[in-house]
Amino acid sequence: MPRLSTSLICLTLLMASPALAQDYAWQGFAAADAMNTLHHNLLNRTNEAAQERRDRAAGRRPAARPAAPPPSLPANQLTFRRDPAVTRGVHADLVKRVSGKDANAGRVLSQELVRRDPLTVATPIFRRFGLDTGNVVDATAIYFMGMWGAANNVQNQMSPDQARGARAHVARAVNFAGMGLNTPAARQRYAEGLLYQVILMDMAVEQAQQQKNAAHQRVLADAAHRQMTQAGLDMRKVDLTAAGFVPL
Repeated sequence: MPRLSTSLICLTLLMASPALAQDYAWQGFAAADAMNTLHHNLLNRTNEAAQERRDRAAGRRPAARPAAPPPSLPANQLTFRRDPAVTRGVHADLVKRVSGKDANAGRVLSQELVRRDPLTVATPIFRRFGLDTGNVVDATAIYFMGMWGAANNVQNQMSPDQARGARAHVARAVNFAGMGLNTPAARQRYAEGLLYQVILMDMAVEQAQQQKNAAHQRVLADAAHRQMTQAGLDMRKVDLTAAGFVPL
């Protein structure tokens, strides 16, 4: 995920608590349908790669196995214009989830979201990578990029090629037509739920890396890894390349 150049220190401190990180207080935002379809795509590709290796070992020409793409949607059914009322609802849900684990952290988060919205800060940064936070495909790609980076404790900034690869992979693998994102408000709630989750995680990982706090880096990486594996996607078994998420 593109590292945030503007640090929001109070927000990153929310993830300094091992209890919050281990329980991943905002995991309810996870887009299970998107994760399941991407996981299915990666599993199929892993099986196909294994079959290709067997075919080559036996001297057979690997068979072409084109994947059936999910139904496509017109661009105007994938985007939304940000509605402050919807954002306030997403904020309230996030604060409630965090407060359930740590009341003080919830109060700090509530204050910081009012003072300085991390998604507003991050949006122009993502835009430089060709990713639009007002698009559900791009938001999903940002989420998967960030969780891959967190689960693997990646320290380098994501490249534009990786961003394009993640975006293209999500676009061809995820069935957005079947996710009930039929209104701008539904699309916004879905996208912003993912974006806030991964922005906060990314900032916490970045801070732990800057402080060279290896123990906290492990806690955060394991939290991200557990969140994704519980949804059926092991980010430690894939690499992120210009071709998308590629099984190792």
